[in-house]
Amino acid sequence: MQARPSFEDAVSDFRSWLRESGWSDELLWLTADRITGYKRTFWIRDVKEMGSDLTTRRFYEDVAQTDASVRIDAFCRVGEKTIAYVENYGGDGRLLNYGIPKGHRTVHQVKSWIVWELIGFLNRFRGESPFVVETDIPKRA
Repeated sequence: MQARPSFEDAVSDFRSWLRESGWSDELLWLTADRITGYKRTFWIRDVKEMGSDLTTRRFYEDVAQTDASVRIDAFCRVGEKTIAYVENYGGDGRLLNYGIPKGHRTVHQVKSWIVWELIGFLNRFRGESPFVVETDIPKRA
């Protein structure tokens, strides 16, 4: 089994690729508990609390021990920062790919816990975005 790059090396390469693509290499890491969405509109729970990469690092390292492919993708831009995530892409190719979104995503920041709970309830009721339901990213920060 071929070894994958370390998390540090993969993120370093991703940052370089982001800069070349015109995106900020200052990263905030997205986890499933910090996003809700409906169609192509998303709400992200307080980005000020998204600085640590510990959960994402552990997730990457766990997936790297399997045959699944891994993606590190930019989700959106918030100010001068890029919100990114690591995805267990599945399969047995052991690939490492990077990506940036095509097309427009509307992203709102939510700071209030009560508003966050209400929006989440509404989105679950009307049908959560396929990205939120189907993308295998770290569950909790």
